[in-house]
Amino acid sequence: MISIRYSSLRIRLAILLALVVHVPVSADDAGLQRGDPVGAFYVTKLAGAPQDGVAVGESLCYRCRFGSRPMMLLFLRDVKIDGESSASAQWCKLLSQLDQEIAQENESGFRCLVTLLGKDSGILQDVARQLAKDAELTRLPIAVAKDTVSGPANVRIPADATAVIITAVDSQVVEYTVSRRKNFDVKAAIDQLTRLLRPELRLAKRAVSKQH
Repeated sequence: MISIRYSSLRIRLAILLALVVHVPVSADDAGLQRGDPVGAFYVTKLAGAPQDGVAVGESLCYRCRFGSRPMMLLFLRDVKIDGESSASAQWCKLLSQLDQEIAQENESGFRCLVTLLGKDSGILQDVARQLAKDAELTRLPIAVAKDTVSGPANVRIPADATAVIITAVDSQVVEYTVSRRKNFDVKAAIDQLTRLLRPELRLAKRAVSKQH
């Protein structure tokens, strides 16, 4: 017999797919499209999520580990950390918000991963540690892909992208957004997260309550 909790989760996921507004990527971006599978890709953990069972320096496929759960995958290029920079505060605000959402969305199983991109692996390690510390990350892991410059080939990250944000359910893309240098809106990313989870949870609870 399928558990009530599992059924509830499947209802949530179905409603999520129906509700999330897809922002198409232009042909020039050559990114993933809605409904495309989010393939496996391996990363090395740098910081964050100290109790997720993955040691810093360990390589794994977090996407595989997340399974079919609702997830947000962020690929951030050339993130700069400077105590005097407002950009640093914005990044910390975003990652802190994501970390809190992971803690709150126990029933939906929401998961998130940040993958840093850049030419210098040493700098990426420093940035990851500083972000995890400043944002007080307890559940959100920060990692680096094998190809630290271009990222995973199957994610098809545009070369001029400052950030790529993918939301997915059942291992399929729901939304793939690209931001370019000097054009990344942290508030918009938080709003995107809110669209992803809040309406889905509210409507799912109503749907489940009507069944009982």
